[in-house]
Amino acid sequence: MAGRILSQTAHKTDIWHDLGDRKVLELVENTDPVLARVKAITEAQPDRHDGMRHEAEIPAHVMRQAYIEGWVHDEERWRRWANDPANRAFRIQHHGRVKTL
Repeated sequence: MAGRILSQTAHKTDIWHDLGDRKVLELVENTDPVLARVKAITEAQPDRHDGMRHEAEIPAHVMRQAYIEGWVHDEERWRRWANDPANRAFRIQHHGRVKTL
């Protein structure tokens, strides 16, 4: 069964699915703007920094997942997310692994 669009912007669409015994809210996010921002930041950053640097851009659907699952304040979980090869596109490219977020 097709869902009902609750809201839609250029960057995301929220779709409500009524599956009878359960209800599901689906977030479909266009991550192209996020990836373009990652590329621009990577290209603009010098190699040197003063101990602080931008490590990653977090898409809205990942932030929503972190809140729902209760790991939004868990630094180790964010470190695992940032270093996961599947999330490489969202990391600002530096030499080495992400140590903290």
